[in-house]
Amino acid sequence: MVEHDEKTKSFYLLEDGYKAFICYEVQNGEFDVLTTQVPKAISGRGLASQLMKACASFVQEKGLKFKKDQSCSYAQAWLERH
Repeated sequence: MVEHDEKTKSFYLLEDGYKAFICYEVQNGEFDVLTTQVPKAISGRGLASQLMKACASFVQEKGLKFKKDQSCSYAQAWLERH
């Protein structure tokens, strides 16, 4: 289950004792994913995509929009696919 920590501006989830997370910032109503990190031990399970889906829900709920050019290349690719 994805958790949101607004204090640290991150979305994260725990899997098999490892933490996968996304860090973001919001400026001028634009949401920018700074980094997506998934430990190798739990990669390939679609966790980064789950994190991005949580970001997308947050962006929609808050009336924000995604920055056109994301700082994180994974986020940029995910947004282009979805």
